[in-house]
Amino acid sequence: MNDQTTWVEISRSALQHNLSGLRRLFDSGHPSTLAPVIKANAYGHGLCAIADACIECGCDVLCINEVEEGKILRAHGVTARLYVVGPTFPDEAPAIIAADLEVVVFSEAQVRALAEAAGAAGATVGVHVKIETGTHRQGLPPVQAKALIQCISDTPGVVLAGVTTHLADVEDETEHTFARTQLERFERATADVPAEVWRHCASSAAHILFPSARWDMVRVGIATYGLWPSRETRISADIVHKGALSLAPVLSWRTRLIQLTEVKKGNYVGYGRAHRVSSDRRVGLLPVGYFDGFDRSASGKGQVLVQGHRAPILGRICMNMTMVDVTDIEGAAVGDVVTLIGQDGDEYIGATELAEWSDTINYEIVSRIHARFPRIVLP
Repeated sequence: MNDQTTWVEISRSALQHNLSGLRRLFDSGHPSTLAPVIKANAYGHGLCAIADACIECGCDVLCINEVEEGKILRAHGVTARLYVVGPTFPDEAPAIIAADLEVVVFSEAQVRALAEAAGAAGATVGVHVKIETGTHRQGLPPVQAKALIQCISDTPGVVLAGVTTHLADVEDETEHTFARTQLERFERATADVPAEVWRHCASSAAHILFPSARWDMVRVGIATYGLWPSRETRISADIVHKGALSLAPVLSWRTRLIQLTEVKKGNYVGYGRAHRVSSDRRVGLLPVGYFDGFDRSASGKGQVLVQGHRAPILGRICMNMTMVDVTDIEGAAVGDVVTLIGQDGDEYIGATELAEWSDTINYEIVSRIHARFPRIVLP
């Protein structure tokens, strides 16, 4: 029996299902590489555990956000290519070389620092130049990007490994005119890039919906974990793929009932007297709150699962505790497993449902689950 108070379960089979389904979308003649994005503690799923599982599934390129993640993965024994999608600073160059990372560059100062560090180590470093096509985040306008590419070409020890961009709204719309405009801008800006340099711009939604966006590598993030980028993406995918693409949620989040209290009619539950019971209620206490990533915005709206039944959240979610109504769950007892995200019996609460209660997106729900909780990998 698991003796943890709160933990996260990771389904290896669900991850394998998702990666296989996403890989099947490739055209048979196109040599695109599937590169899962495992930044932000693998969207809350556990950085090293997910890296291991992705490599077991045949992925040989992984996308991270910062140098520190790369250092952790190398210390863990990961030998796959690691591409840092987030910004880095020139003074991080020695660590980038030591960890054998590929990075996005956007200044000559970065290129010079990387060249100096690579020279000192007798190494070379692969860099990617991001083209600004309409998102205005991290990229360079085509003219500046071309000048930086020339600088890279003239600098020993630094090799242009890729050119990239990012689409602004492909997840948010079912009408994709702007995304197509960005793809056209990217194609024009990279038309004279040598064939050995990878072009890449597809996130999960773009990979699912736009074959023309796949190029040489796709950076699949949220779909890796069995979550749809948005309701609009799921609707569009059902049309494009005729329901053939299915995603299986990888993560379940569980805790335990640690106390049960009888609350008489007319009394209050929680801070601010936000909830007053209209009849005698049995209230369960959970040892998780907003510090742990259980969003406070779900207060008074969300539910959890106890013995396969839904239990409403009562009052305000606290920093480290949450109260739920278990009055109608006969036999609910201290120590019972409580599901915050996942399946229990015939009932299921997904990250997307919790996101709706919290007025946010499923990305935020899973990525904010506190890293201190153990990630338990299951078959």
